[in-house]
Amino acid sequence: MKKLLYQGIFWRGLNYLTVFMVTIVIARLFKAGNSGEINYLINNLALLILITTFSLESSTTYFSAKEEISQPVLISTSLLMVLFCMIISAVATKFFLRPGESFAWIPAILYCGGIALMNYFTGLFSSHYNYIVPNLVSVVVNLLIVIVTMIWPAELVADNASLFIKVYFASFLVTGSVLSVLYMRKYGGGFRLASAGELKKLFGYAGFALLTNLIFFLVYRVDYWFVNRNCTPEQLGNYIQVSKLVQIFLLVPGVLAGVIFTTTARETAHEHLRNTQLLSRLLLTAYVSVLLVLSVFGKWLFPFVYGESFGLMYVPFLLLIPGIITLSTLSLVAAFNAGKGRISLNLAGAVFALVIIITGNMMFSARFGIYAAAVISSTGYTAYLFYVLFRLKSSYPEIQMRDFFIPAMNDFNLLKSLFTRAS
Repeated sequence: MKKLLYQGIFWRGLNYLTVFMVTIVIARLFKAGNSGEINYLINNLALLILITTFSLESSTTYFSAKEEISQPVLISTSLLMVLFCMIISAVATKFFLRPGESFAWIPAILYCGGIALMNYFTGLFSSHYNYIVPNLVSVVVNLLIVIVTMIWPAELVADNASLFIKVYFASFLVTGSVLSVLYMRKYGGGFRLASAGELKKLFGYAGFALLTNLIFFLVYRVDYWFVNRNCTPEQLGNYIQVSKLVQIFLLVPGVLAGVIFTTTARETAHEHLRNTQLLSRLLLTAYVSVLLVLSVFGKWLFPFVYGESFGLMYVPFLLLIPGIITLSTLSLVAAFNAGKGRISLNLAGAVFALVIIITGNMMFSARFGIYAAAVISSTGYTAYLFYVLFRLKSSYPEIQMRDFFIPAMNDFNLLKSLFTRAS
């Protein structure tokens, strides 16, 4: 566990760093208005990918780890689902999403196929506890995009930067294709169509995952549609960049959540509930320090990093700070619940948050724009966390709510013992 934790933090952190570099490149190339249009299109495509792939990567990962379905069947099913995703995406992008001339529908289809491949084969790699290869390939491709942009900036930004759009969207298909080839070479190639029984297993497992992932997607991104409808392109671009910054803060909680989920599923719940509280306190202590620094310097730092057109990021970021704090703890608590088989509790909390976010945006975003969207999102995330915590306390009445948030004097010693056991 200790080794996997370090691998996860290092390689996912390195991957996030290069993704952040590409994000800055896009922000500076396109400014707030056009970058907002690109990111809004990507958001719509992400929802399309989620639906057309049926969240089947959860099934292929699970049955690969359990070794209940052969690798040729899992690989063949994954590739067929990618093809299905690209076909449906082609129709939807051409006739419904209708991207502008700069965002040609063919690059959008390449993006959909690439992300689908990456999702499937990253999951399959993780079923073998291999977290290095997927992240390493993504890091290399992201760095190549940054380097190419630095060497040929004039050519890439000419003609409304259509060449950059093609290169950027196609890079996802390149990454996904490389991962699929590497996986087949390392863990066995070959193709075999799934039997009726195997398909029933795969899609039966994926059905609940699709519903859960769809609700979680809406909780975290439904505000984009309200901002796009009620605000200017520049405001949309600023708001989405703030949301991307929030996602960076979820890197460490995501890695810790994976460890909590695995250990909780296998061992004593009370012990790992105490460890979850410890990790939550330590994480919040670190994050509050970073957030205080960004609160002081963000007004000047954001335009310096992203470009002058992103001067509207500061206030929405301040309003989303409560959301960042609650999401950090929520990631850990939700992982504990999932490890104990209480996924329905997480789902109920997500539905509760979604109702708050949709209702709040319908009432206030038209008048108060990105500021309302930020406040409402923070409110929804906070309500989600406390709903889950109160339900958790009903099962474990001995726990104290404050132990998730307020640091204790012996936290360092507890952390040391936790990692000593994990090793």
